[in-house]
Amino acid sequence: MIFMGGKLTRRQREIFDYIKNHIRTKGYP
Repeated sequence: MIFMGGKLTRRQREIFDYIKNHIRTKGYP
């Protein structure tokens, strides 16, 4: 996934990592 041409703000990166970790924990692909 690429947001804004690959540039993520600190907040966007934290949210993205949170979602990624949440999905991994739930076992979704």
